[in-house]
Amino acid sequence: MFYVAATPFACGTTMASTCTYLEVAPSSGSAITWCDSTNTLISGIDTAIGTGAKNTAAMKTGCTSGAAYTATATSSGGQTDWYLPSQLELQALAASSVTFPATTYFWGSSQMDKKNAYGFNYDELEVDYSSKSQSMPVRAVRAF
Repeated sequence: MFYVAATPFACGTTMASTCTYLEVAPSSGSAITWCDSTNTLISGIDTAIGTGAKNTAAMKTGCTSGAAYTATATSSGGQTDWYLPSQLELQALAASSVTFPATTYFWGSSQMDKKNAYGFNYDELEVDYSSKSQSMPVRAVRAF
C-alpha cells in the first residue's frame, strides 16, 4: 500500500465505488507504447486520484493494444483489478517509499494532449509526459 486517503475517494471504472487505499504491483510489465493510436486524444481521461481505472477502461475503448492492456492483464497477490495510475496517482506513488527496479520510467493513464501521455520518472521523482509512441514499461496499481 502506498497511499491512504484521509477520506474515501470515488474509484472504479464507473466511479461508483469508494476507495481509501492505493497499492502498486510488485513488478512491471514489458515496455510497450501507450496506445496503438499515437495521435488521438482519448475522451473521458482525467488526472485525479481514483480515476486511473476509469482512464484505463477509456483507453481500452480507443486503443486495440498498448499500456492499458498490459496493466489490466496484471495478476498479483490474488488480485486482478489492476490498472494504469492517473497523473495524481503517479504523484502519490512518487511521494511514497516504494522502491523500483532498474527501469525508472513507467506509463500512467492520463494524457497531456493527443500525442503525449504522462508517466513517472522514478530517478528524478517527477511526473512528466512522453510521446505515446515511445515504448516504456507499465507499473500497475489498484484502488480498494
